[in-house]
Amino acid sequence: MSLVNRIIALQSHTSVWTVVLFWCGLVIVASNYLTIPLLAIFSETFHLSLTNVAWVGSSFSLCYAIGSLISGPMSDRYGRK
Repeated sequence: MSLVNRIIALQSHTSVWTVVLFWCGLVIVASNYLTIPLLAIFSETFHLSLTNVAWVGSSFSLCYAIGSLISGPMSDRYGRK
């Protein structure tokens, strides 16, 4: 396999991973905002106040942020070679 073919194969492999990581990031960010229109339905279904239901979204965001702070340094230490 020539050097040019290897570079082309590497570039196509990299672009696929870029698209996959982009969509994963988009889904994660969208999950933070997806439940906002559903707060009233959750409130009626579970017989909770809107304040209590809103805490679910806030706690998810807080846990996600804390998890990112923990998993980021771990991936730097153990994931890279």
